[in-house]
Amino acid sequence: MSNQSSSDLAMFNQSSTPIEQLQCSTIEAAKLLGLAVRSVQLMVDRGDLKAWKTPGGHRRISRESIQAWLKSREIHPANQIFTQTNDGSNVGQPTPKLLIIDTSLDSRNGLSVFFKENFPTYQIHFSTDPILGLTMLDVIKPSAIIFSLPLKDVDVGSLIQTLQTKSDFANYQILALEEMNASHPQSTELKSRNITMISRPHLRSQLETLFPQ
Repeated sequence: MSNQSSSDLAMFNQSSTPIEQLQCSTIEAAKLLGLAVRSVQLMVDRGDLKAWKTPGGHRRISRESIQAWLKSREIHPANQIFTQTNDGSNVGQPTPKLLIIDTSLDSRNGLSVFFKENFPTYQIHFSTDPILGLTMLDVIKPSAIIFSLPLKDVDVGSLIQTLQTKSDFANYQILALEEMNASHPQSTELKSRNITMISRPHLRSQLETLFPQ
């Protein structure tokens, strides 16, 4: 156990509140957050949640850090969390609604311009945080989820596994956007999982095929 973990545990032991009320297991945290256990483990690894291990090797997560994470994301409606380039409000028929998970500012800016110029009726939401994006699926209800590669510090395989645990997984079309002739390991990982790959040079024609109007 690290010095930091030891001091954290000591702090909780000295609290007047029973330690059981200040901590929870990974499974309990997953239920509180509405996420898969693997997603919670990723959040701990990223430092989003405060956790430590007991002498017996069991992971315990701070309930306070869970509440803090939830509170930091209590921003509604969804377009205050995600940048929307279009809202489709003037369109008489249903239009594609895309959730684009993209950790690069330059990439997001380029895609924003692309959709405004080529697909002004599409409803576009961007998320810089993959886990936050997945927690908002029930709010946004996108036609497709696009992973814009490469995603910095992201385990794309675990993301797909998290998606597959959702009861409505079949309702989502999963796409991966890559550069031309990309050889990034994330591309290889997603291809091995039979994720549909699209590329920036051919993005317009590929989207027209996938979402005919």
